[in-house]
Amino acid sequence: MPRQIRQDVIIEAVLDGIEEAEKTYEQWSGGASLAFTAEHLINAFIAKSIMKVSGAKFITVEQSCKGAIEAACGKRKGRLAHATRSGGRIDLLLWWAKDLPRAAIEIKNNVYSYEGQCAADIDRIAKLLLIGTENSLQFGLFVFYSSVADGKIKTAKQKLENRYRTILSRAQSAWGQSLRIEGTNRVHEYGDGAWVDACVVLRRP
Repeated sequence: MPRQIRQDVIIEAVLDGIEEAEKTYEQWSGGASLAFTAEHLINAFIAKSIMKVSGAKFITVEQSCKGAIEAACGKRKGRLAHATRSGGRIDLLLWWAKDLPRAAIEIKNNVYSYEGQCAADIDRIAKLLLIGTENSLQFGLFVFYSSVADGKIKTAKQKLENRYRTILSRAQSAWGQSLRIEGTNRVHEYGDGAWVDACVVLRRP
């Protein structure tokens, strides 16, 4: 039987997928970054990268949120928390080999604002993880790409590291009492700028 994939291996595969997307899109476009293209391109590269990892898993793209909840928790009674947006969709849903959802993955491109771009998706992942005691969802990932140019006071690398720390801190402030929240990021410098691929990890206690 194929082995279960460790969470840290999945996270590394997610970040590798963003980096492959950046490299490939630079080649396709003659030098443009991911900040200037559609988010679904990143989603596809992340899914491809996860599927390359040896181990037992499935992935669905733009999975119905309601369907994911029903699969993870069974036919649940009662109203769902509004933040789950049960009528919406999850960018990527990672499944256990036994056909139950394991992780919800939300992806954002060209991130610069927590409230405007991150909060709703992070809240939704948290709410999904906290539904019911028989929930098969083990963890969730909020994944983002961001790029900036050097400033007069701070370098691009410093600005991106501050942006990452702010997003992680805000997520921990919002959900740290209910979930374990950690993160990781990789900053890539080039010329007079830099870009980052980062991941906020939310885990069931």
